Amino acid sequence: KLRRRRSFARRRRRADLRGIRRCQATPVMTAVNSHCLPCLRRTGLLPEHLPHQRALCPLHPFHAAERPVAAPVEGNEAACPNCYCLICDARVSECRHWRGGDPAHCNAHGDSAFWRQKRVNAKRQRTRAARAARDPLGLG
Repeated sequence: KLRRRRSFARRRRRADLRGIRRCQATPVMTAVNSHCLPCLRRTGLLPEHLPHQRALCPLHPFHAAERPVAAPVEGNEAACPNCYCLICDARVSECRHWRGGDPAHCNAHGDSAFWRQKRVNAKRQRTRAARAARDPLGLG
């Protein structure tokens, strides 16, 4: 019986490791569907082809403001088609406060506690709105 248990555990471990492989470019274990940056470059899929925050855009330089301002800072409003608004969690083209508002979302970056709190608050509002849409009477 002990031998059967061990072989079962060994087979289970192998099954669990099937989706993981060692990357050829770096000595890191990666899941089959996710790749490291050198592998993405080798396949022709570059970081600018993937969705990313505006502050992390590889095509347009980002200039972090010391404090939140209502107007875009030094060209932060420029964005590629794959840039997302950090606050709204939507494409830049769908953000209503991208170029203006108090403060402008184009200046948002994850290194600031102010912007992180704004993101949390916006996510709470979206969650409440989704719940209200699912349950308009508030019964569930």
